[in-house]
Amino acid sequence: MKTITYNNVEIIVYENGIIIDNKTQKPIKFHISNGYLRCRIGSKNEYLHRLIAMCFLENFNSCLSVNHKDGNKLNNDINNLEIISLSENTKHAHKTGLNNNKGELNKSALLTQKQAEEIFILNKPYKEIAKEYNISITMISLIKNKKNWLCIHN
Repeated sequence: MKTITYNNVEIIVYENGIIIDNKTQKPIKFHISNGYLRCRIGSKNEYLHRLIAMCFLENFNSCLSVNHKDGNKLNNDINNLEIISLSENTKHAHKTGLNNNKGELNKSALLTQKQAEEIFILNKPYKEIAKEYNISITMISLIKNKKNWLCIHN
């Protein structure tokens, strides 16, 4: 455990993720935001995993990411946290399936899975396909070369 002053409030932080207000001796309440546990300390909301990392990981740097090794955003035990670069964190999210924004799951997707598969097998000029599906020639090329819509089954 470690006692720190954060946002002008003295708190006790435990390695397992429990935080106690030192003045009231009551646990700080948490809420879930974007899948992460957050708590209000003074007038500021903070992510629990960042507070724990700040207290217990020697290489903590506010400019770097705090990664949940097991991919469980609610597991804030110190043994499950590590400091990594944003790039490494993004790679970890893709590798573990946490950042699955491929195909129709991508908020910016202009096509359905079925449409992407149709485009992949079409034997027409790219310009014609692009006009038919109202997308760019570049997008057609990315689909045909499996750079986008990697889950196309042919």
